[in-house]
Amino acid sequence: MTVRRVLAVLGGVVAVFAMAALGAAVALFAPVFLDDRALDRTVAIVALDWRDFGREKAHERLLLELDKNGIGPWVRDTDCGLRNEAELRIVACSWDTVVHIPLIDARVPLRFESSAAIDNTGEFTSWQ
Repeated sequence: MTVRRVLAVLGGVVAVFAMAALGAAVALFAPVFLDDRALDRTVAIVALDWRDFGREKAHERLLLELDKNGIGPWVRDTDCGLRNEAELRIVACSWDTVVHIPLIDARVPLRFESSAAIDNTGEFTSWQ
């Protein structure tokens, strides 16, 4: 077996392990990050509902969106809320979770926040 052939086999093995590691990382972390993106959209929708239909309807919409979007068990209804602050109506979700990496028995703590606000003129602002 030549050196070139050994290097080709070794490169193939390394590529397979790299792809497996990447696939595992996506499988572990993707659901959490997709839920964070869904919450970014949810708080914006609820803030606009608060502006257009009032606080009670906005709170109902928040609970509906949390259930409808199939957001994972790491986000509870109590992690999200509506509050008045200065001249802003703010819809915010703040949650955290720990992703467990089985083979190396590591735990990765993650924290997420999503917020949207409507000012007293009805203008929408968003920040995450």
